[in-house]
Amino acid sequence: LIPVLIGQVKGMLVYESIQREYEIVHNFLSTQNTFFRTLWIPASTKYSFTSNNHPLVSADYLFKTTDIDKIWANIADRNLVFRLQNLSIKYIIVPYDFNQQMLLTDRKYDEKKYQKTVKQLFLIKDFKPLIGKFGNLVILEVPNFKDHFRIDNNSRAKISFKTINPSKYKIQITNVKKDDLLVFSENYDKNWVAWEENNNRNKLVSKKYSDNLNYFILPRDGNYILEVYYVPQRWVELGL
Repeated sequence: LIPVLIGQVKGMLVYESIQREYEIVHNFLSTQNTFFRTLWIPASTKYSFTSNNHPLVSADYLFKTTDIDKIWANIADRNLVFRLQNLSIKYIIVPYDFNQQMLLTDRKYDEKKYQKTVKQLFLIKDFKPLIGKFGNLVILEVPNFKDHFRIDNNSRAKISFKTINPSKYKIQITNVKKDDLLVFSENYDKNWVAWEENNNRNKLVSKKYSDNLNYFILPRDGNYILEVYYVPQRWVELGL
């Protein structure tokens, strides 16, 4: 009670300005039209940019650990580049932790851990560092990242798609071979289904692909117009 009476308690809400680096990243990412993800290492912050077209992935979620030593071990994995490409990750971002709330040792910010994280990433020659654009933020580009929808083993197949909303997509595919796999880089869920336009009986059910993604088996040669839909969303729409 005494701190309240003598004015030492200022309230729970404190004004905090967004650092310029995060505004630059927001503008840089939001002006790109193609779908891709960003990976934030060691974790995302409350200022990290995300959107339906450019969702973020936090390294502690992807690698299922908050232990920085284990995150470094995952960075050093020789399959990391392929895995990030498979997950449609285009950029790796090491955030500017101006509040010094991450990479702690004995509850104090540890600059050495930050420097080692950056060094580990720069050792991977496949990654392209984007230098001089983002102030204290470190950004690297992942080459040849894969699209939201793709067919991996048929180079002749062509795909275009339109995002209606995060639970519904329209896809056009040409030059398909029977049993080609349409890969969809969202977390696997059996409730993702695909229907051929004007043929709702031909329902394709999602199966689990590597890295816990979805895929659909295309049952015939030729061209397709598909609607990929998350079935439980119907209950949400009815409720609304």
